[in-house]
Amino acid sequence: MKVKSRPRNYWHNWDNFSRELCEVIDNIGHFPSSTELYKSGKAVLWAIMRDHHGGVNTVREKFGYSRIEKPKQYSQLMFETEQQLKENLKDYIEREYEKGSVHTVTEKLNQKLQGFSLKSPTVWTWFKVLGIKARKGYETNSLQTWEEKPSKEQLTQWHLKEGKSAYELSKKFGVSRNAVLNLLHTSGITVRNKRNIYDNKEARKHAMDELLNACNKRPEEITSPDFVKAQKQDGTCYSGVLAWYQRKNLGSTKKSIDFLLEDLYGIPLEERNPKLKRGLYENKQYRKKFVDEFLSKIDKPIYELKPNDFAKIKQVNGHSYIGIITWYADAHECSHIQALEILAQDLFDKNLSLLSKRITIDRYNKKSFRKKVVHQLLEYLGKNPEELSTDDFEKNKQEDGSSFLRILLWYKRKYQCKIGEARDKLVEDIFSINMPEKRKLKKLNQKPQNQVNNFLKDDLENILIKYIKDK
Repeated sequence: MKVKSRPRNYWHNWDNFSRELCEVIDNIGHFPSSTELYKSGKAVLWAIMRDHHGGVNTVREKFGYSRIEKPKQYSQLMFETEQQLKENLKDYIEREYEKGSVHTVTEKLNQKLQGFSLKSPTVWTWFKVLGIKARKGYETNSLQTWEEKPSKEQLTQWHLKEGKSAYELSKKFGVSRNAVLNLLHTSGITVRNKRNIYDNKEARKHAMDELLNACNKRPEEITSPDFVKAQKQDGTCYSGVLAWYQRKNLGSTKKSIDFLLEDLYGIPLEERNPKLKRGLYENKQYRKKFVDEFLSKIDKPIYELKPNDFAKIKQVNGHSYIGIITWYADAHECSHIQALEILAQDLFDKNLSLLSKRITIDRYNKKSFRKKVVHQLLEYLGKNPEELSTDDFEKNKQEDGSSFLRILLWYKRKYQCKIGEARDKLVEDIFSINMPEKRKLKKLNQKPQNQVNNFLKDDLENILIKYIKDK
């Protein structure tokens, strides 16, 4: 099916343009917005009226509609919202804002709009464009009204006898907690004070046990946000326990948690704070106990350990074991690797540097181990034994992270030869291949072929010279 194309400058003609626009106006019943033109398949009309017919307001006046004057930052979305509301956008927002917050204004707008929806941040920017002054939080709370105010007797029954909190009553009546507290105050009802509840250590311990069960955490893992996020059965949070320790010790939130853990669970401050824990490393018995705990969690002997292993394994409180390596490094002003060797010498009377070298060297004394290492290299490279080069041993790593070059160095030390000869000794020892003889045979096999090639080359030159002379 062929699409009918319009002649050149068709839309420049006012009659053609007005006829198309009238069809859209008849369908929707009012002057269209850009979104409505796009949905009706006539999006080109918006660009034509803007570029060739004097703009939107000029066309509106020609069709008998009033001009739309909007601020410089008045967006197209605001313009379309105003068209659907059929009233001034600023007047509508101010009227709805008097009853609630920006969020309630957004909800009211979305109930009336069709084809698109708004979000609170978008409406908030409109406040600045339209010059509407926003209220503060406490001013918004004061606007909340009671649909049916409870009597003093009801408040006394609920709050004092049944033990319902202000938070629970606020949820029941759909108002803020401050509104409930103000009503209790004006009614002459004494608000229950929970501060004295936590003077009892058992009450504090009971509240903390509930919090730990709700968060599914150990005491050492608890953080300040957990006291606010977790809620009791009455809807309140556990921040009151932490606030009690803050008032008692006049410290920060972090220090209050340290005091709480020491008071209720007997966890000393040094165990929770890594910086203070370094002082415990001065005691050799504590260092030995600390490292034994680490070794029980990792399935490695002492000579195979690396400093990174201490960073990977976690303690009960969530911290790693790297602190003791750092302590040795700071105390002896050395690297972490040297600190690990000092640790082994200090706690286990083992010279880790000599021990690791001796173990590494001794394992190549077994031919079965040497054979296993070389087969591993051949399988990784996909080569035959004769094709191995010294670079292959140097550039590739074994499963434990060490280089394959170690096996060549073992042969070099054993036979007191160069690295290339050590490679030949390796191939001869493991695969019974005499590499020097094999290279000689290879040269002999290549020599006759070279002689034939030279003969053919000389014979061809003689034929060409003879041919040229004859010509």
